[in-house]
Amino acid sequence: MNESLSQIQESIILMKYYSFDLSGYQFRELIVKWTKIYPHNWLPLAVTEAIYQGRLKAISVEQILNVWQKKGKIQHSFNYEFVRLVKPDFSEEELNKYLEITGSFLSDLLSQENISRDYNCNDHDNNYIDANLTVNDFNPVEDFSHCFQKLRGFITNK
Repeated sequence: MNESLSQIQESIILMKYYSFDLSGYQFRELIVKWTKIYPHNWLPLAVTEAIYQGRLKAISVEQILNVWQKKGKIQHSFNYEFVRLVKPDFSEEELNKYLEITGSFLSDLLSQENISRDYNCNDHDNNYIDANLTVNDFNPVEDFSHCFQKLRGFITNK
């Protein structure tokens, strides 16, 4: 199995197993959003960090990922004994039944051109600001969330 695929799958399993509050989002929306911004290998670690901190919400995972991105590195509080303890032990059949997500969803997700793979924060100079950049040049990241779509519809109707 593709490394990125297994990391995304592990993140979904942990979030489902520990009943994370998704705040109205679907797993697909969150994974698409996160894989565009953060390295795939950070996702299961951020979910595990949220479990360790007792913050079982998708927004907590995103906050952890944001902090790591600003620092340019992972900085988790848990040890790998904790990882072993919190990881659900499923057989292959139970795993497929538990996920309720076909492998094609994850494969399609990784094959999309607009999803970055193994993004490295150090490749970008976050302090660089183009003086010639105007507000009209701004291009936001595609967001497929229900809230964003409603807001977008409201703005374009004005």
